[in-house]
Amino acid sequence: MNKQELLHHCKVFEQGGVDVGQLIYDEGLAVKTLRKTHAAILALEEGGIQPAQYYESSALTYLLSHSLTDSKALKRLLKQHEAIMQPRSKQVLSSMIDHSAFWSFFSVVEIHEDDFFTIVDLLTEKTHLLYSPRLSDLVKDPRIKGKHFLTLVYSNGECLHTAGVLRFNSLSVSDLRFYCSLFHHKADTALDAATLKDVINKAYLEFFELDALSFSEKQYDGSQELQRIWQPFTLEAFDITKLGGTWETVEIEDQIKFNLLEPDEGMRSLPNGTLLFSECNVMEGQLVRDIDTGDMWLSTWTDKAYLFFSCLLSRSYPNLKLPKKPSFAISLPLSVLLSTMEIELPWSHFKEIILALTDTMIEDLYGDEDEDEDVLWQLKEEEAYQILPATKTGQPIDDGSVVDSPTKRE
Repeated sequence: MNKQELLHHCKVFEQGGVDVGQLIYDEGLAVKTLRKTHAAILALEEGGIQPAQYYESSALTYLLSHSLTDSKALKRLLKQHEAIMQPRSKQVLSSMIDHSAFWSFFSVVEIHEDDFFTIVDLLTEKTHLLYSPRLSDLVKDPRIKGKHFLTLVYSNGECLHTAGVLRFNSLSVSDLRFYCSLFHHKADTALDAATLKDVINKAYLEFFELDALSFSEKQYDGSQELQRIWQPFTLEAFDITKLGGTWETVEIEDQIKFNLLEPDEGMRSLPNGTLLFSECNVMEGQLVRDIDTGDMWLSTWTDKAYLFFSCLLSRSYPNLKLPKKPSFAISLPLSVLLSTMEIELPWSHFKEIILALTDTMIEDLYGDEDEDEDVLWQLKEEEAYQILPATKTGQPIDDGSVVDSPTKRE
């Protein structure tokens, strides 16, 4: 198939997709459970910052996802409406049955003429040819540069098309894997297309609170990316004085938190130890402990700090073997978003003590208002949420025209 034939083929599918999308919309609203969630998505418009069309498009995308990813549902749709369908629409629906849609988390590798793109699916690392007039509009926006896209795609047998809202963000693959594990409840399960589909279809409303991060960027202190790094471990007995330095503590019932207030000279010899005396924000970390069980968590804001604190712990407790790569490392915007969601996190048991401010933190936060941004590492997650550039209080995702076929309604 030459270029012109492919372009014609794609345009036929775009038009036929509109008709199929209308059928899916009508059929979806006839299903009580789908209709309920559809209505809940539309209800988000009240008090939301997005244009009305965004919520309509998102609600329609929910219906599309349930049908386009299910070949059995598409076969039933074809059987029910085949007699009245136009040949073009019947061809598209038949192709969709053979090539079920899937959710793709992708980046744009190359932009071609006539609304074609080479993309790479970041989960499978496979490259695809994509046809999407809507994406052509989006990539012209400088705010979208370097973003990753998360959208429903389907094949026409030659290349992919986008369906529904073209969502975007700056999350890494590891961020997405962790986020999905919170819904799937099987953190050890590989995040493939099937798992991603299941997560989104089952928890669409909650899952796409992720839209709040569309324009959020990674956060840095100098050249160091700020992350929320977490590592669990257990020590039957623990004495903070064995680590050296001066620590500030907060205790709530049977839990206690330790923050390094002043390092000592003996810490200089540890990996990245000298940074404690020159880049204190980069090297900030904390320990929390359940006094009854011995369960503990190490939390830092950077990889450099994690290496230092893990070595500091191992120096005093040689039998403690912490991994070189922490169990959890998520971007700061994602961490802030999770703090606003009613969702169980691996460290939720320690939520209250983690958010508790020490006396020094209170003094730094409220003693000099001009220094608030310099003590980001000391903020409660709720405080950090207020100063991040584009979360729920940020910019609208788009002007509202955020859909490609087959999601357009006449």
